[in-house]
Amino acid sequence: MDIQPIANMIARLVVLRLCVGTASTLVETAHELDAPLYLWANRRQENFAAWEPMGRSFQRMAILRWYAVDMQKNQECMTCR
Repeated sequence: MDIQPIANMIARLVVLRLCVGTASTLVETAHELDAPLYLWANRRQENFAAWEPMGRSFQRMAILRWYAVDMQKNQECMTCR
């Protein structure tokens, strides 16, 4: 079950990529996933130990949620180029 949210996000990104240039209504949602990096914290361990449980509030960082991370490309990185 730990891998399901990651597999779901990857599948969504793949489907959106395949829809580029088509008349699919999914293309309209592509702007929702245009961040260069996404962060998912599955458990409150290690770097995420201080994070709150998912709960019902969206006013703070919490586990079991995707977060878009806006950052500059690293020009030294082969993947980022």
